[in-house]
Amino acid sequence: MDALRLSLVASNLFLGGTSFITFVESLRTTSTATRHVMNLETAVSLVASIAYGYLTKMNEQKPDDYDSLTFVRYADWVVTTPLLLLAMSLFLAGDELGDGGLRGLSVSLVVALDLLMLALGFLGEVRRKDRARLGAASFVVFGVLFTYLYVVLARHSERAGVFYFVTAVWGLYGVLYYWKDPVAKNIAYNALDVVSKVCVGLYFWLVAAGLRLFV
Repeated sequence: MDALRLSLVASNLFLGGTSFITFVESLRTTSTATRHVMNLETAVSLVASIAYGYLTKMNEQKPDDYDSLTFVRYADWVVTTPLLLLAMSLFLAGDELGDGGLRGLSVSLVVALDLLMLALGFLGEVRRKDRARLGAASFVVFGVLFTYLYVVLARHSERAGVFYFVTAVWGLYGVLYYWKDPVAKNIAYNALDVVSKVCVGLYFWLVAAGLRLFV
C-alpha cells in the first residue's frame, strides 16, 4: 500500500472512530448545549469518514486521478467546514459549551464567508493559470471570516485557545494549496483533516467529560 492510500485509510478510521465517540457523548450528556456541539461534531466526522471511504476507493481505481480527489475533498469541506465553525462558535460562546448564547453572531454570514472561501479555492484548482490570484482572494476571505469570529466570540471567551488552534491549522491549508506535488499535497491535506476534525472533536469531548485543557 502506497503512502497516499495508507493516509486515506488511516484518516477514514480516525474519523469513523471520532464520530462514534462524539455520538455516544451526545446520548450520554445531560447538557443541551453539549449535546448540540457533540451532534455537530458527529455529523462532521461521519460525513468526512464517508468522503474518505469514497476517496480511498477512487484512489484504488484511478491512482493518478488527483483532480477527482480534489473535487470530492471540496464537496466534503462544503458540508463539514460550516458545521465545524458552528460547533466551535457554540463552544466559545459560554462556560457551559454555548449556554451563554452566540452573542450576536450572524451564522448566515459565517456560512457565506466560508463557502465563498471554498469556492475561490476550488476555482483556483480548476483554473490553474489563475491559482495564485484566486488563492490570495480565498485567503483574504479566510482572514475576514476569522477576524469576525474573533471580534464577536473569541476575544470574549475563556476558551479562545481552541480558536487560535483552528485558525493556525486552517491557515496551513492555504500553504498546502500552492504545493505542486499532488501526492505530498493530498497526504498533507489528509493529515490536516485529521487534526482539524478528529483532534478538535476529541478536545470538545474531553471538555464535555470534565477534563479542561487549554481553556
